Amino acid sequence: MDDILNHQTIIADTATAADASAMVSLTDWAATTDQEDAALSLTVLKLSAEPAYVSLFTDQGADVTAHYLERTETWTGGYVFCLGAGCPACAAQIDRKRFVLLPVADLTDARVKILRVPSEKGPASC
Repeated sequence: MDDILNHQTIIADTATAADASAMVSLTDWAATTDQEDAALSLTVLKLSAEPAYVSLFTDQGADVTAHYLERTETWTGGYVFCLGAGCPACAAQIDRKRFVLLPVADLTDARVKILRVPSEKGPASC
């Protein structure tokens, strides 16, 4: 009887290990993905007047603080993460905004993208 229980335990442990190896965090996936490969890179979902069909598959998001840097000759413009203590953007008194970054499945092109949701409430936060 003990042999049967041990055998079942080994099978269960093997299945759990196989399931665990199939799951990868988005952070780890993004870090190992070749940044030159646009088809595999993680992008921010751009919202516009056109409808976006997405599927939320998790309630977990990353709470981040970012600064928006205007476009210049050498910079395309966009958000950069606040570094906290000693942040050059904070020292330059560039406004900070808090966001929740949620991974979503974009159903129009079957890719995982990041939806940037402002943490502030109200119409002025968009």
